[in-house]
This record gives sequence, structure tokens and C-alpha cells, in this order.
Amino acid sequence: MGKKHIQPTLMMAMLCLLCSKSLAGQTEYAPPWTAHSENFFMIVMSLHAGNVQKLLPKGVEALANEDGMVATIFEMYDTGRVSGMPDYKIAFVVVEIRNLNSRDGTPGHFAIWGKTDSPESLEVLQNHFGFPYSLAENITVGKEQNAYTGSIGAPGKEMMRVKIEPVPEQPFTGEGIVNMVGLNGERNIVKSEVPYLTSGYTGRIVSFEIQPQGDPVLELIKNATPAWSMVSDNQIFSYSPALPTN
Repeated sequence: MGKKHIQPTLMMAMLCLLCSKSLAGQTEYAPPWTAHSENFFMIVMSLHAGNVQKLLPKGVEALANEDGMVATIFEMYDTGRVSGMPDYKIAFVVVEIRNLNSRDGTPGHFAIWGKTDSPESLEVLQNHFGFPYSLAENITVGKEQNAYTGSIGAPGKEMMRVKIEPVPEQPFTGEGIVNMVGLNGERNIVKSEVPYLTSGYTGRIVSFEIQPQGDPVLELIKNATPAWSMVSDNQIFSYSPALPTN
């Protein structure tokens, strides 16, 4: 995610125009859609390239740095306002991959894990974008005093609990493109370049507790060392239809 300064009014107008024009003639819940996420937070970490490659399909290669590590991002948020989709809560993990950069050079982000509480959004995210997400009956995202919090799983049996505090001295605004890549129902590699607009704060991770319960992705990130985090109450993004890459 970039950290460039932005012109919010211009970006909002662009996203609204994109959404309003593209929705005409689309079936219910099909992309494109635009969302404003609240209680958003992310954690950036690194995973060993060999471990990541085992989780990727044929034809998708992990983007490793000189130390053999792959940039990995965990995100969690709820959507307070959505155009084109029902509201939903979601948590997911993406890794950077080679050879599928966006038009502005952003590396591809390939989703390797995810949970959502919305059957409608899950259907689109799975079938259209090819993200390996699944339904979770218990997802909570919110605030506890000044900290952003999230959990997945029934109380007392959570597979994940997260708590992050904003660092008031480190605010930022930014815009850019998240280049999401997936493997759709026809086994085609597809991608959607997702413009976003954000303002928030660098985060301080209070806790990042994971009980993998046999999940191989959670087993990997459980032992990863977080490098950076952020929180935001103002995250706007717009998904376009996913397109084949070949």
C-alpha cells in the first residue's frame, strides 16, 4: 500500500463515477462495487519463499527478496457502506507474486487464505475472483477503547484475535492500486486492479494471537514477525470485474 498524498474529493468522484457507470446491466452482487471500510487494520510480515510457493497454484511464482522472504499482508475490516454488494466483514492474507504487475508496476497480490461472514460476497469472491475464502459464522471487528480489535471463531474458541493501537504521532494519507490476483472457477489466472483511498495511522500491535486449528496458512503466519501495521476508519476501494491474464 502506498503513502502518497491525495486529493480526496477528486478520488471520491472518480470512484463514484466508475461504480455508477459500471453497475448498469450487471446481475445482482456481480462486480464492480465500491466500498467504504471501517475499523480497518493490516499487518505486514514476511514468509519464507519456499513455504509460500507450496501454497500457490501452478503458474504463480512467489516474489522473494534477496533474503528469500516474501512480503505478506494480513487485512481485516468491516464495510459500513457498499455500493453493489451487501455489507460484510472479512479477514484475508495475500502474498506478493512475480510477473503479474499492475499497469503502474504494483506487484500482484495473491490471496492464500480468507474468511468472511457474508454468503453473498463469498460467492463472488470465490467464483469470480478465485479467492480461497470460506464462510465464518463468528467474525467480530470493532474498537476497544482506542484500539482496533478483531477475532474469528466462537468466543473461547477463536482461531485468531488481533488488537492494534493507532500511533497518533504517525498519521498518513495515501492512494494507489491493489493488484489482486486469483484462480477462478475455470482455473484461469485472473486479476482486478483495485484503486483505493485511505487515511489512518501507523499501528502498534498489542496482540496477534493465532490458534491454527490445523490450517497451514495460519500455521505459517503464527510464527512470522510483524514488520509494520496500520489502522484506518476511512478506507475506500473499488473492485472491477476480474480479467484473465493470458
